[in-house]
Amino acid sequence: MVKSRPIVVPNPTGDGLFAAAVEAEMATEGLDASALQRRLRQAYPRAVVRPRALTGELVEIWYAYRDGHWLPPVGGQQEGGSER
Repeated sequence: MVKSRPIVVPNPTGDGLFAAAVEAEMATEGLDASALQRRLRQAYPRAVVRPRALTGELVEIWYAYRDGHWLPPVGGQQEGGSER
């Protein structure tokens, strides 16, 4: 069975340049989360990539944090669009 490419969720969600960098690096075959983190740190020194480890998930998901931790969307709105 061929392992499918993980879905990578970049954060902050409003940084299109970071999202593009993540996508460009994911074009590299056989990249694991730690290798993606090393590659992203060339341009984003505080970048952290963490696989999500939920039992029974059919799809592998990684989170890529540009600044090493989760940041809320720009404008103070949560992902669902409601004000904080």
